[in-house]
Amino acid sequence: MNETQRIDAFEATQAEFVLACIDWARAVLTGADASEARKRRDGLRAGGVLARLGAAFALSPAEEDVLCLTLAHRVDGTISTLAAEAMGDPRHGYISAHLITRCLAGDNPGFATALMQHLHPDAPLRHWALVTLRDTHALAAIELTEGAALRLMGVPIPWPSFCSVIDASVTLPRFAELAAQADPYLPGGIALIGPARSGRRLVAAEIARARQGYALAIDPLQAAEDGDLRARFRGLARDLRLDGTVVVLDTAPDADMPHPEDPSEPRPSRRTPPQLARLAAEVLGDAFIALAREPGTLPPGLQRLRVVPPSQAERAALWAMALPPDHPRARLRAVAAQFPLGPSEIAEIARALPVDAPPDALWQQCRDRGGRGIDALADRIVPRQGWDDLVLPPHVLADLRALADQVRHRVRVLEDWGFADRLPSGQGVTALLAGPSGVGKTMAAEVIAGDLGLDLYKVDLSRLISKYIGETEKNLRRVFDAAEQTGACLFLDEADACLGKRSEVKDSHDRHANIEVSYLLQRMESYSGLCVMATNLKNNLDGAFLRRLRFVIDLPFPDQGMRRRIWQGAFPPGTPTEALDWRALSRLDVSGGSIMVIAVNAAFLAAAEDGPVTMARIARAAQGEYRKHDRSFRPEW
Repeated sequence: MNETQRIDAFEATQAEFVLACIDWARAVLTGADASEARKRRDGLRAGGVLARLGAAFALSPAEEDVLCLTLAHRVDGTISTLAAEAMGDPRHGYISAHLITRCLAGDNPGFATALMQHLHPDAPLRHWALVTLRDTHALAAIELTEGAALRLMGVPIPWPSFCSVIDASVTLPRFAELAAQADPYLPGGIALIGPARSGRRLVAAEIARARQGYALAIDPLQAAEDGDLRARFRGLARDLRLDGTVVVLDTAPDADMPHPEDPSEPRPSRRTPPQLARLAAEVLGDAFIALAREPGTLPPGLQRLRVVPPSQAERAALWAMALPPDHPRARLRAVAAQFPLGPSEIAEIARALPVDAPPDALWQQCRDRGGRGIDALADRIVPRQGWDDLVLPPHVLADLRALADQVRHRVRVLEDWGFADRLPSGQGVTALLAGPSGVGKTMAAEVIAGDLGLDLYKVDLSRLISKYIGETEKNLRRVFDAAEQTGACLFLDEADACLGKRSEVKDSHDRHANIEVSYLLQRMESYSGLCVMATNLKNNLDGAFLRRLRFVIDLPFPDQGMRRRIWQGAFPPGTPTEALDWRALSRLDVSGGSIMVIAVNAAFLAAAEDGPVTMARIARAAQGEYRKHDRSFRPEW
């Protein structure tokens, strides 16, 4: 029998069971002999939902009778008429404790007392939201809840709108091993503690899989808007216990929210209200799983399991599981090394990737996904320059290419050749580009990022400095954490703003300034991505900072030959020019950045006067640039 046939057979059996309940209820309410109807009902009970309900919630035979009577009343309109006739009151067309006692025990006081105990709020029938009682007396109406009625009729139960099934199609064997450590005999829920993107949701799914159920993620915002959440959780707890399903609640989802433009400003919070987590733990019990980054956000009494983020090799294995087997393994390893995405993100990207996608599509998808966490913290620079656009001495270009090669080949050197064990604190690549303003530090970083196929995010460190104690460290942590999760190239401009030499402590200002420098040194050492810093004042930097850098590259002020090459490339092919003297222009003692400013200003002068770019117009533009730097300009042409 295949799965479809099995489901059809189950639904047919449940339909027969409902009819048997109606026949038995009619016999009971009319005073006829109900023994044959009960025998048929109990025969269809085996293997059905009522048997599962009885086993899951330890229901007594009397409690099962209550369910069968209320089920018949809910699905057959004649039961209401028979109930009123049995009570001799046309207003009593419903199931009550007094009606059940009269029909099943002949007004036996002992039976009535026991039945009312079964209807206590803490008894299984009401605790698990199987029935509701409109009042507390014997004549109060007993009604089958909608969820229980659908269950007994064999109708699939839709999960609440604030729940969604966690996809566990791509997972790791380690997650199942960790899930097996959860003690199934403890009554409380489970807490999975670990950083974002560590795979906590998949561990929760493995715990549910061991129970032959699913893992449902709760959206805290939607759940908080539910009016009677306790009642919803009661019904949910009933269904979870029957299906082996668990509910997963992230107690700190706001850590993945984007930051405001000013890192010192507070972020909009999506933090799960503490009362929501406490309520879920209280009502759902062992079917509740809380996700947390730190133990302090957890309700008390939960089992605690630590989840370690996937390693680079594990991320590559996840990609291999999620993508077709013919996808190049070398490319998967490169993607895994560059983009520290979580298992759920890997599965999502793999599903969205077209079958006929070009080879670079996966890299681009990961690149687009990675930038979401840092866009509000830094300025994105789309790389447009190439190696041919850099005008630098050969030895400087060789150092810059070596920097790019270390990022490109780090999988081979660190993983295949074993150097990862020699660099336990941080396997990222950090470099400092030093030189006067305008020599091309930002352009060099752009070229490296473009060559590696990465986005470049520029952060002005001077903007992160705060006069408030501890705020600078918080701002730096936000930047580095976001950059580490994106896989992008992080470009920190004005590095000397934070990395000045530590001084002797004479007052509280000196102490906190030294703490800021020490924190950044430590954070740089543990950084795993590509970080390029720039400074105009290399001599002002702390010596410990220089020691932690893989590269320190000095970009010199351009000499006359270099300036000539920069001038020759300053005007795009579509710019009209006339009789430009490259030799004369190369004698202008200005940086490459100033050359570009002069070229642009000269082009605007030419456009305003409807003529080509000439030496005279360049001279006028150069005068303005020289005045900006408090220098006098005398053209030599």
